[in-house]
Amino acid sequence: MAAMTKMSHFLPLVFRSSKTLAEFWLACLIWTYTATLRGRMCMERRELLAGLATISALSAAPSLYAQATHQHSPDAGKNAAVIKTASDCETTGEICVSHCIELLSQGDKSLGLCAKRASELIAVCRALGAIATQDAPSLTTLAALAEDVCKRCETECRKFTQHPQCIACADACAACSAECKRLHG
Repeated sequence: MAAMTKMSHFLPLVFRSSKTLAEFWLACLIWTYTATLRGRMCMERRELLAGLATISALSAAPSLYAQATHQHSPDAGKNAAVIKTASDCETTGEICVSHCIELLSQGDKSLGLCAKRASELIAVCRALGAIATQDAPSLTTLAALAEDVCKRCETECRKFTQHPQCIACADACAACSAECKRLHG
C-alpha cells in the first residue's frame, strides 16, 4: 500500500521548502486540487513530489527566462544595422521562396527565377548576419557580395508587384544592399 501524506504532514514540509508565501499557497492549492480530484483528503507520496517538482519548476522559470534573454555581444552595436537588415532580408526571402514554390506547384512558372534569386539571397544573408555578429575580417568582402546578391534579388522581385511577398522581399533587399554598400565603402 502506498504511503499517504496527510495535510498536517504536508504543510510543514512545504512551508520550509517555500521561498515565498506565494509559493506556499501555490503548493497548498496544488495539494488541494490533486487531493480533491482523487476524492480524498490524503495524498500519495508521488503526488506530493509531483506537486513540489511543479512548484520548483514554476519558481525557477523567471530566472531561467532572464538567463536565456541575457545577451553578451560587445561588438553587436558596431554592426547592428547590418545584422538587422540581413536578418530581415533572410526572413522576407524565406517567405518569398515559400510563396514562389506554392505558385510553381500550381503551374505558374513565371516565379521560377524569383525563387532562385531569393534562395541565393537567404544563404548569403544568413552568412552575412553570422559574420557581422562576429565582426570577422571577411565582413567587408562578404558585404560586397551580399550587396550584389541583394540587388539581383530586388530587381527580380520588383517584377512581381501583384505579389506582396515579393515586394516585401525587394524592400528588404534594398535596405540590406544599402547597408552593405555603407559597410564596404
